[in-house]
Amino acid sequence: MIDIEREERVSEIPPTREWAKEVLTQIRQLLSEHFGVSPDDTRLHARFIEELEIEPLDVTDLILALEEAFDIDISNTEAESIRTVRDALLCVLSKREAPASERQGK
Repeated sequence: MIDIEREERVSEIPPTREWAKEVLTQIRQLLSEHFGVSPDDTRLHARFIEELEIEPLDVTDLILALEEAFDIDISNTEAESIRTVRDALLCVLSKREAPASERQGK
């Protein structure tokens, strides 16, 4: 698995690094289970259509899977801006609060 510590500018990913890693791992598992994408291929800036070869209509299925997996709502406008693994990660993180133990620094 790719070490997120070495990924591009991880410090930009709020709210905590550990929680972001957990969410990223879940997104990678989702991509693997639903679309057969190897977790090793899912670096943060990997583009769904161009690099991971997910069909454009399947990206819609990906958005629905993200909504279901993380119990969030993604608007059509937000969905149109999700083009990379990082975009998906930041969208999920912006809609979910970190667990209380993470917010308190435990």
